[in-house]
Amino acid sequence: MDRVQKIQMVFIEVPKGKWDIAYYNTAFKQVGFPRLLFGYRIQDGRIQKLHILAVKDKGRIREDTELYKFPYANVSNGVVCMGGNVLPVIHDLAQLATMHQVFFAAPSSTCYYNTSRNESGIGDLRELYNRMQGQDFPEEWLASKQQTFGQYCQGL
Repeated sequence: MDRVQKIQMVFIEVPKGKWDIAYYNTAFKQVGFPRLLFGYRIQDGRIQKLHILAVKDKGRIREDTELYKFPYANVSNGVVCMGGNVLPVIHDLAQLATMHQVFFAAPSSTCYYNTSRNESGIGDLRELYNRMQGQDFPEEWLASKQQTFGQYCQGL
């Protein structure tokens, strides 16, 4: 008997802030990140796909909210590459409220990083992380995806 697989798409807003991260084997303290949207595609208690998008730090997220590229590495067209890092099983959607901590705790690489990710003009990711330690992420460095939240969701 065929059973319909229930798929859920859940977005969680993570306010602009500073996070301790690892770049390969190097620890960076309190690196500034912009306001982010983490999108989770859930099926049978598993995260099938993780999306991360940046938004400017103003107002509620609405259908017409402009989206920006995640300014660092490991994200391509809004979709995260977790490499060999495994995301936990989801027993309750409330777990997603803190799931972004798993992403920040996972070691990052240069995967998908290039100068079009942000408007900083810094081509070396290690240099960018060094510069952003203890600093708020400048919103003027965000690179537009040329897409609204509504348009992005229609493409999912």
